[in-house]
Amino acid sequence: EEPEQVLAITFTRKATAEMRVRVLQALEKATRGEDPAANAHEQEVRRLAQTVLSHARARGWQLREQPQRLNIQTIDSLALSIAYQTPLLSRLGGQLTPTEEATPLYALAAERTLAQLGNTLDPELADALAEILRLRDASLPDCESLIAGMLAKRDQWLLLLPGIVLKDRPWEELKAKLEEPFQREHDAVFESLRQEFSHSPGAVEDLLNFARIAFENGQEHLAGVRDFRSAEELTHTTHWQCLCSLLLTTDDEWRSSINARVGFPAQTHRATASQLKALILSLSPNVELLAALCKLRKLPPITYSKEEWRTVRSIFIILRHAIAQLRVVFAEQDVIDFAEAGIAAHAALESPNVLMRLDEQVQHLLVDEFQDTSRPHFALLRAILADWQPGDGRTCFFVGDPMQSIYLFRDAESRLFHQVREDGMEIGEAHLPMTALQLSTNFRSTPAIVNPLNEVFDRVLGADAGDDVQYAASVSSRAGADMHTADHGTGAMHLHVQTFE
Repeated sequence: EEPEQVLAITFTRKATAEMRVRVLQALEKATRGEDPAANAHEQEVRRLAQTVLSHARARGWQLREQPQRLNIQTIDSLALSIAYQTPLLSRLGGQLTPTEEATPLYALAAERTLAQLGNTLDPELADALAEILRLRDASLPDCESLIAGMLAKRDQWLLLLPGIVLKDRPWEELKAKLEEPFQREHDAVFESLRQEFSHSPGAVEDLLNFARIAFENGQEHLAGVRDFRSAEELTHTTHWQCLCSLLLTTDDEWRSSINARVGFPAQTHRATASQLKALILSLSPNVELLAALCKLRKLPPITYSKEEWRTVRSIFIILRHAIAQLRVVFAEQDVIDFAEAGIAAHAALESPNVLMRLDEQVQHLLVDEFQDTSRPHFALLRAILADWQPGDGRTCFFVGDPMQSIYLFRDAESRLFHQVREDGMEIGEAHLPMTALQLSTNFRSTPAIVNPLNEVFDRVLGADAGDDVQYAASVSSRAGADMHTADHGTGAMHLHVQTFE
């Protein structure tokens, strides 16, 4: 009904300008006469543009006179516009100017935070600063650099751990959340071990019996499994490590010698040692089992030690104060960085009123360069789509190419592209299904260039390349025009090969 209902997002102001120009050019061309040289794509664009113009006249849009009604934005400007809808909730409070040069501001906030060292009015912060300085050999410049670096990336960790900024931080809840990945990794290795041992029925039970014998012969480290009889009882890392010590040497190789040092003296347990050796020999062809056992040995502890958690707490206390100092700096200089815009937008989207207004306004979402989406940006898109349902008339279209991901410096994650393509957009406990389309038309080059490149890169980055990102061939939109050029098929591309020692 209104042009603002179509929201188009990309990542740079230059790209938004180009997108706006292309739309306006298409509308302008649609007002002219037919072009007999137009290809099929250009004819389809013309047809669509004429439909838009007809609808625009009926609705009184005046797009050509008011091009600003085309809702084309960078994702950062979108975040900022959402945040300003509820300034108190989003903690901005005024019209701050976005800046891309925020490094000096991070450094200033870090310096002011460190200036609180020895502050008797805030002993918690003073103790935390002293703890971090002790760990960094009392280097103030080093600590300042680390704090500033964390501030620059705060949109990544603050959205995952919002409790950090609370005055009464839920320490146990934060600790449990941070330890969840450790538990998941341990569980994944346990499952892998069970899966591989399932190929050798009875092997775990035999190993538990051997462990019991070895414990009786002085191998105290096997005490944890001395009373176990089945694999179901192996629920902790130390349990599996007991079996691992029987099977592998300290160099992560299968044991070839079973002797008294393992718990099987030759004088009394020669036959038992031979049985264990035979079992290891039968397991040794299983390279996946060996890999899982080696991975088990490298697992980090499943929980933080008291000393480790004291350090983590100190870091959180410092970061909370550093964020507060940074917001003061922003207010003093009337600026804001894009990370703060994203954080503020997420705070604003917690308001049902903001979500309702956004839902009413945006009916169709286009995200260009989706492969350069960072996790904070991805979370923002999920929030926008939170109430969308299949069949409700709203549409989203994500365009991207993982082979063109160039924003790693802004923590882009091309794996999100694969995740959405395979599983759809995760919305709470549900998934908004997506249909994968392979775009194949190349609008920039002629067949004389496109076709040889297809041949080369299909061999270099094809299905046998062993990579999730594979080359997809394209077709030039200029196929008809290329027939009239003198260099059709020859001389358009030269390959110069250099080898380096």
